[in-house]
Amino acid sequence: MGTKYSLKGDSGPTDGSSLAGLAEAQDHGNMYIHENGVPTVIDEQSVEHAVFGFTQGVLTNWTFKEGKTIAISEFQTSDGGTKTKCLSGAAGLANGDIVTIANTTNYDGIYVIEQVVASTSFVIAIGFEANDGIQTGRAASYLAHATYSDTVRVWMRLNLTPAGANDVFEGACYNGLTKIPDTEDQLKLGGVGDYHSLNSFTAFEYTAGNKIWVSIMNNSASANLTIRNANIEVQSLH
Repeated sequence: MGTKYSLKGDSGPTDGSSLAGLAEAQDHGNMYIHENGVPTVIDEQSVEHAVFGFTQGVLTNWTFKEGKTIAISEFQTSDGGTKTKCLSGAAGLANGDIVTIANTTNYDGIYVIEQVVASTSFVIAIGFEANDGIQTGRAASYLAHATYSDTVRVWMRLNLTPAGANDVFEGACYNGLTKIPDTEDQLKLGGVGDYHSLNSFTAFEYTAGNKIWVSIMNNSASANLTIRNANIEVQSLH
């Protein structure tokens, strides 16, 4: 089902072994961020935050969704208390979208939206505990393939600048709710305004319909960062 390899610290394959079979890559998808100046808000230290605001690049049989910030006004019980409904207003969400929630008492985590209710709320698979009040969710930018299930290559490059000095940031690509092995990269950023890059490249087994998206977290503080430039490339191998 394919060979896995990882070249952390680089933005893509650089040697002959990593390029083996690249010519057979047919379907591919790309999303990117270019010269962005809007900070990514970090709500809580050491908690995954979905990255959104990517732009659609070249797509061949892959699809793209941009993602957005979600203003959650209230948490309510759903499915007899076994799940939780998040009131969000008309946020343009759909079943299967990826959402992260941070800085709550009960609902920090990564979720696949199971149901959108009347276009103004969504249901997540966590038991209802209490109404944590007004909170912010993040719907991830993602790439997905509707029919392909097999080996996929993924490249990740994030060019970052911190709001706080010497914070340690960690980035990774996810396949649905699962972190893709060997895409996780960690970097201690220096002074405010310095630029550094998180990079990784690997191959993994993909299941049709899953969303490939990017998470970022600050392991040092709840200080923000700006993703100035970024590139995510996926290629399915036939």
